[in-house]
Amino acid sequence: DVHNDFHSEPNGQSLKNNDIITPINSTNLGHQLLEKIGWIPGNGLGVNQNGIKIPIEVNIRNRRQGLGYEKQIDRYQ
Repeated sequence: DVHNDFHSEPNGQSLKNNDIITPINSTNLGHQLLEKIGWIPGNGLGVNQNGIKIPIEVNIRNRRQGLGYEKQIDRYQ
């Protein structure tokens, strides 16, 4: 399945499941929660362990700007 073989990165590159990436630290809360439900580091997610192996990238936004905010040009300068 194509969805299980490649993962798109924000910079436009594609990673294969077996590409070397920095693993999530075992002190990470998400890592610990996944291990509690039976996940083994290095294996994919899901019943057959063929799901994603690469963490989903999180983009942090400024909470005061709201969802969909785009910087606007000041037209009165």
